[in-house]
Order: sequence, then structure tokens, then C-alpha cells
Amino acid sequence: MRTRRSNFLKCFTQQRRCGSNPVDVVAILVFLGIGLAFLLVDLQRRREATRVDSCRNNIRNIGIAISHYHDVHQQLPIHGTGTHDEASATADEGDAGPGGTGGTGGGNNGKFLSFLVGILPHLEQQAIWDTIRTPSSKTVRGDLAPGAVWNAMGPATSQRAYPPWVTDIAAFRCPSDPRNGPITGRTNYAACLGDALDFQMDSAIRFHEPSNSWKLDPLARRRVDAAARGAFVFREDMTLSDITDGLSNTMLVSELVTSQGARDTRTSPALGYGEQTPAIPVRGGIFDTPRCSDQSINPMRPRFWIGPNDRSAPKLPMRPDEYRGMRWSDARAVCTGFNSILPPNSSVQVAGMDISGPAVVPPSSNHPGGAHVLLADGSTKFIFDSIDCGNLWGGTIRLGMQGDLAPGSPSAFGAWGALGTRAAND
Repeated sequence: MRTRRSNFLKCFTQQRRCGSNPVDVVAILVFLGIGLAFLLVDLQRRREATRVDSCRNNIRNIGIAISHYHDVHQQLPIHGTGTHDEASATADEGDAGPGGTGGTGGGNNGKFLSFLVGILPHLEQQAIWDTIRTPSSKTVRGDLAPGAVWNAMGPATSQRAYPPWVTDIAAFRCPSDPRNGPITGRTNYAACLGDALDFQMDSAIRFHEPSNSWKLDPLARRRVDAAARGAFVFREDMTLSDITDGLSNTMLVSELVTSQGARDTRTSPALGYGEQTPAIPVRGGIFDTPRCSDQSINPMRPRFWIGPNDRSAPKLPMRPDEYRGMRWSDARAVCTGFNSILPPNSSVQVAGMDISGPAVVPPSSNHPGGAHVLLADGSTKFIFDSIDCGNLWGGTIRLGMQGDLAPGSPSAFGAWGALGTRAAND
């Protein structure tokens, strides 16, 4: 009996030595967890690399489309074009009735169509282009009233019942940008508007009511010439030959991120930071201090505005489609423009109390550390957030300024500002 028991204990002890105790199991689980974590990190890195390549390919294709457009029309696509009703400003929007159906249609777009509209046929989007350029009776939920149509080139870009304006186009979307949310018709790509702000969303050709015609305003012409320094100028015909600083040194297009409803400073425009006045030069707010909204940034979460109940909280747009990149068809700077003032992923600030006015609109992206830009020679670059931006607390070039901010001066915003100008000799 004793011999049998000794053999049993001996066998059990040997099994314990050769088997796994709790410490061994924990160690194995830890190693497996670490390995899995590294695997997930590597997988995420590979996925982001794929998204970066796809985004870079999108921006290249937009560049090719712009080049094709230039070959056909001998100019760049106009940023700020379309139709306008001279008799009534309210007629620009068009009516679709309650719920987007049964309305009278009509409407014009107020000459606010972005450069992205013009390049649709060159991005294999002929079907949507044909819908836009011809009268249409369709709405997002049915048909307009019998006999009613939307005008050719569509109603205002804010008209959410007009199908083209709420159509998502893959060529305009970066795969790293979140796709959730109720707003459709977004874009992640914007036109370069230069390194200044005055008359950014205004034109030298203005409607003259006494003669019921469009005429050149000499003072407006001088203001545009002084401050509209980018490859794209609102409502003006521009060509690649206007870019005398070199095609490889001048930006055409950049990335931007779209809003997901949070108070993200990159996508939620802060309103009221420098109303324009008739004075020359325009003074105050973002015209003199492009970072004047910094006081409204949450110090604990620097990528977000402070809470709405704080006294220093900025006023944000009421409509969700008035946030960054929410209307690919809209030429407003907040929607489809960028400037080379603040570095990529900085805050968006608007001079007036609506998004139609001048704005500081930096590029932005969900790729770590910066954003892609397209140069006028068709190449792409990744611009880091740390790029030299000169004096971010100084003013912007505009009519009436002297010294380093006089019209025609090199950019005040360092290497970044120089990339945004077409003919500043910098």
C-alpha cells in the first residue's frame, strides 16, 4: 500500500513540475496580449497607410481634372460661378415645399458654385453634371408640383431638397474622414484662396441696380487685386499663366476634415471675429490678428472650443450644413476654401456673423501631423502642422496697409504663406 501511494505522489509531483501553474498561465496571457496589441497597432497603421494613399490619389485625380478643364477651357474652373436672379435675392434659394416635395422649384445659386462643380465631367461624374446643367423636377423625396422645375445649374447650395447638392461623391471624400452623421454632400478638398482675407468672398464685378446690369467697381477692383493672392479668386477667371511664383511652389487644393457635430475648432466656424467696415484698410479681428479666437479654445482640450455656457464661448452656426466641408457645391470659404495663414489643423474663424464673409480656413485632416496639398504642377505634398508660418499675431495684406503688409509684399506667413500665393515673388 505504502509503495503504491509513494508512486502516486511521485507521479503527481512530476506532472505538476512538467505542467502549467497559474503563474505560467498569466505569463502566457500577458505575452499573447502584448503580441495582439502589436498586431492591432500594425493593422491600424497599415489601414491608415492605405487611407493616406487613397486620399493622395483623390487629390491627384482632382488635379488631373483641373488640368483637363484648363486644357478645354483655357482657364481654371471658376470658384464662385453660376446663376443669379437680379430681381430678388430670396429667389436664389428656390422652393421645394414642406418635406422637400410639392414645391414650385425655380431658384438660382447666387453665383456661389464651387470649383468642384465645374470639374465633375472630368471626374467621370457626367450623370450628375447633366442633372445640374439642365432643368429638373426631382427632389430628394419625390417630384416638384406638376410643371415645376429647378432652374438649370440648380438652386442655392443650401437647398437640401435638390438631389445633386446632397449627393456624396467618392472622389471628393477622404477615407480617413468619418462617414457617420446626417449631412450628405460633403467634401474633404478645398481651393487655395491665398494668404489674405479682405474681399475674400466678394467680387470686383458688382450688380448696379440703376442700370440693372453688372459693372466693374474701381475700389472693389483695387481691394481684390491687393488681397486675392491665391490660385483661385472668387468669381474670377484664372489661368495657370497667372501663377508666376512657379507651379511647383503654388498650391491649388488642400484637404479638410468635415464636422461630426462636436465643437472641433477645425470644423466648427467661430463667428463674429472682425466684421468688415467701409474703412480702408479694414481693421480689427482676424484682419489684424489671425489668432484672435485663441481665447475661446478650451485649454484642457486644445482642439475644441470651450463649452457653450462659458462667457468666452464663440458663436457657432445654427445650421449643421454650415460647418466645414458640408457642401461640396458651395464656394464659400468655410465650405470649400482654404488659406495659407494658420498652419494645418488650426481653428476656423469667420469675420461676420454668417459663413458668407471672409474667414481664416486652414487645411486639416485626420492623418497624423498635417494635411495633403496639391501643387499647380500636379504633384502632392504632405504639409506638417509645424511648418514655418511667420508672424501669426501680425496682420494680413490688404489695400491701405503699409510696410511689410502693403499690397504686393511677400507673404507675412513664412514658407506656408508663400505656398499659398501665386504672384508675390516669394
